[in-house]
Amino acid sequence: MGEKGLSQRGATAVGALSMLFWGMMAGFERLTSQAFGAQLGVGVIYLFAVPLAFLLRRPERPSAYGWRYLLVSGLLFAGTDVLTGLAIGLASTPTQAVQVTIVNYLWPTLTVLGTLAANRGAHANWLIVPGTLIATLGVATVVGGDAGLDPAAIAANVASNPLPFACALGDALCWSTYSVVTPRISGGKDALAYFFTMSMLAGWAVWAVTSLVAGPQLPREALTPLSFAMPLAAAVVLVLGYYCWNVGILRGNAATLSMVSYVTPVCSGVASAIILSLTLAPSFYVRLALVVAGSLISLLSTRGDKNNV
Repeated sequence: MGEKGLSQRGATAVGALSMLFWGMMAGFERLTSQAFGAQLGVGVIYLFAVPLAFLLRRPERPSAYGWRYLLVSGLLFAGTDVLTGLAIGLASTPTQAVQVTIVNYLWPTLTVLGTLAANRGAHANWLIVPGTLIATLGVATVVGGDAGLDPAAIAANVASNPLPFACALGDALCWSTYSVVTPRISGGKDALAYFFTMSMLAGWAVWAVTSLVAGPQLPREALTPLSFAMPLAAAVVLVLGYYCWNVGILRGNAATLSMVSYVTPVCSGVASAIILSLTLAPSFYVRLALVVAGSLISLLSTRGDKNNV
């Protein structure tokens, strides 16, 4: 993409494109799981994603990165990707797939809290409390569906199919931990292609274990060349999302990108509705706005601190 010749503004614009790519990811992953099943679908997506990742950014030899970075950050990255795919694929309905995707967007608030816990020199003002509460309430109202902030409706929805919600929460915890830990151990290097390889291996391992325990996890329908269009699309938007983000972070304005990244839940909700042919009520987007607002308030609580997120 010739990113070396980009100005800072151009690199920031490229970084902002990652929100659009990541927004489309949930819809394509859901369609993949409908054809291949949740476990097999994750593995198939990464069969396409790994060569694309190596093509876009050829990495150095593994020894150049440091084994602590490769293992710790790589495992957290792989955990994030596999749990995302399982959460979306195991959802009972397309609407529930969108809901579990929004649960994942607790990660910005969890990242702020994790940074404060991990860095003794980091401080936040009183905004951290309302920010965390608003983001959490926003996610709760999304999970509550039409009933909104109704504890009984939220509990009933989660209890009807708890595994995807647990995967989505685990996804948020993995990615927020990755976001806190990686800058401290990466040495400024980028091992993205190797991390995608670890995600592929983890995805196929989950499929193999599931097949051994519950019987062969095979595609849900007869496969045709067109069947592979959705995992290919999922792989493309996944890899391009990470690639554009890295261009923006390395060469653009990181502070601007940090703020812009908080609109990703909105992009995800809109794109998923289009790709999955869903009609989401206007109240859904109001609830998404609560998630975004709470995350932004949490971020703003750290402004002015030399160790801010």
